[in-house]
Amino acid sequence: MIIGTFIYDKATDSFSGDISTLHFQFSPVEIVPTGKSSDKGPDYRLTSDTTHGHVELGAAWKRTSEQGREFISVSLDAPLLAAPLNAALFVEENGTKAALVWNRLKANTDAAVGPKPKAKTNTKAAVKKAA
Repeated sequence: MIIGTFIYDKATDSFSGDISTLHFQFSPVEIVPTGKSSDKGPDYRLTSDTTHGHVELGAAWKRTSEQGREFISVSLDAPLLAAPLNAALFVEENGTKAALVWNRLKANTDAAVGPKPKAKTNTKAAVKKAA
């Protein structure tokens, strides 16, 4: 599902666009290089100017898929989200437009079932044994 559309500026290696889901909308969103200071640090920061001021929405890292296609792994985080929202930014072949794509993770069947119930203890037997 496409949740954002961006224009890529090759000269500055940055993106400008919008993010829109059923729960939130940000426009304009800037994805700008961070001047990476470590190997694990993000390559980009996502920011937006809102009615409440300038906010940071998340971070992003350059990645290469198993098929050899380059993309940007994006992690959006905010207090309104239960957990970080992970998406991928793909630059179109013409190199000027990009789409932010989100896919729901498949539920883990063990987690979907829930925790295993605790074993019942025989309270009367436990009291007799303790006495």
